[in-house]
Amino acid sequence: MLINLLNILLIALLILCIVQDWKYRGIHFLVFPLLLALTISLNFLQEFNFLDLGFSLAFIGINLLILEIYLSIKNKAFVNIFKSYLGIGDVLFFIAIAPLFSFRNYILFFITGMILSMILHLILGKFQKHDNVPLAGYLSMYVLILIGINYFNPNFLKVNLL
Repeated sequence: MLINLLNILLIALLILCIVQDWKYRGIHFLVFPLLLALTISLNFLQEFNFLDLGFSLAFIGINLLILEIYLSIKNKAFVNIFKSYLGIGDVLFFIAIAPLFSFRNYILFFITGMILSMILHLILGKFQKHDNVPLAGYLSMYVLILIGINYFNPNFLKVNLL
């Protein structure tokens, strides 16, 4: 019963992320702590390994560091990735949804989510007023799809897909 309520709240927050990121290219900062609290609660209730969360957060940090180094080398000057390339809200979203996945599944989600976001932006970008990518919104859609699959196959997110 409690898991169902938490899932409904999670779905509502993900829909809010989609709407806000699509419309305003930003998500209200209070959404992220709420999303993190929900995903940690779901993680705890479903007996996931908290070590996986640590590895997932390290994975995010390493990716950000590599991106920062790569763009700085490419531009031959220090580049703050949050000014032009990536929104802080996108990173907060990465962190907030990490507890939903085992470490291996998070890597798979991250990679496939980036590919899906790129494809969606190429298709839907023609209908948008803004040039930047609503990454957290696209990834929210992806998480909703995964939740839908998990609803019909309850072990889907528990199994390591890699």
